[in-house]
Amino acid sequence: MKIAQVYSQCFALLLANCQTFASPIVYPDCIDVETFYADMPNSSDRALVHNFLRSSHRGKVPYSSPPGKADTWSALIDVDPENDTENPSFALENATVHLVYADYEFPAVPYGNPTDWDREHSWPQSRGVAGIAKTDLHALFSAMWGLNSSRGKKYYGDVECSAISSGKTSFCKSPAHEGSAYDTGTDNLAWMPPANMRGDLARALLYMDVRYDGDEGENVPDLVLTDCPSDSGEGATNMGFLSDLLRWHASDPVDNQERIRNEKICSRYQGNRNMFVDFPEMVEKIFGEPAVAIDKTAHVYPGCFSEHHEGVGGLRINSKY
Repeated sequence: MKIAQVYSQCFALLLANCQTFASPIVYPDCIDVETFYADMPNSSDRALVHNFLRSSHRGKVPYSSPPGKADTWSALIDVDPENDTENPSFALENATVHLVYADYEFPAVPYGNPTDWDREHSWPQSRGVAGIAKTDLHALFSAMWGLNSSRGKKYYGDVECSAISSGKTSFCKSPAHEGSAYDTGTDNLAWMPPANMRGDLARALLYMDVRYDGDEGENVPDLVLTDCPSDSGEGATNMGFLSDLLRWHASDPVDNQERIRNEKICSRYQGNRNMFVDFPEMVEKIFGEPAVAIDKTAHVYPGCFSEHHEGVGGLRINSKY
C-alpha cells in the first residue's frame, strides 16, 4: 500500500525554521467526481458500496512520522479547507484547523499539548477503531485537547437537559464543556456537537459503518452504527445513535467546505472519497429512515435492550442486519 508523503522540508515544531509546505496530488482520479466513480456499479447495494470504498482506499497515512513526512497531524492541517497549502506564499505559521466541537478556526501550531488541539477520532478508538481505520482521515477531526478528553468514547446523539428535571438522567450539561460551542451538550451516554458540525460527523460515521465490515487482513472489526449500542460482547464495536445521525445528516447538509476536505483527503492521502458527501441521497438508500425514539431524553429506541435501557424489552438492532 502506498504511503502518502508530503514533499516538504517540514511541518511546524518538526524543524524550527520551516515556513511553508506543499502536498502533491497523489491520486489525480480523485479530483473529478464522475471520473472517480466511473467504475463503481450503479447500485445502492451495501456490499458493492463497501467493496468500492475498500478497493479505492489506496493510501494509508501514518499516525505519526519523523520530520518531513506526512502523518495524521500534518494531514489534518493540510486538508482543512481554510488552508491553501498549494499556494507558494502559504505560510504554516498562518495555518488553522477547524475545531469540531468549538466550531471555529484555531492556530494549527503548536499542537498535541494540553493547551493545544488534538486528533479526535469521531468513532472512538476504544470502540473498535484500529489498523487502517485509526488513521482514516474521513473520520479524524481536530478538537481541543480538553474537549477530546471530555467526550471520551461517548456516542453521538441529541441531548435534552430537560431530562434532569424528570429524573431520567443523573447528568446533563449544555454547553458540553468549557470551550465547546454554545449549542453542544452531553449526558450520561451521548455527546452532541455543534449544529454546524452534526451533518459532517454523521456522514463520517456513516462512511465508517460501510467502509469497515471486519474484512480479513485489515485488523479492523465490523464497525456498526445502531440505535441500541452496548459496551459488552459484540456491541463493543457499536456506535450510536444511528437515528440521530440520520436526522443530523438531513438537517446539516453537505457544504462546500466539506466537499473540499473530501477531495483533499482522496487526492493527496487515501485515494478514496466519502460517498455520502458526494451523493447524500445514498444515505437513505443504504440506512433507511430514522426511527422515532420511545424516550428521547434517555436515548431509548424501538427494539432496544441493553444495560443502558433497563426495563425496555426487545432485540438489539443495527444498520447492518
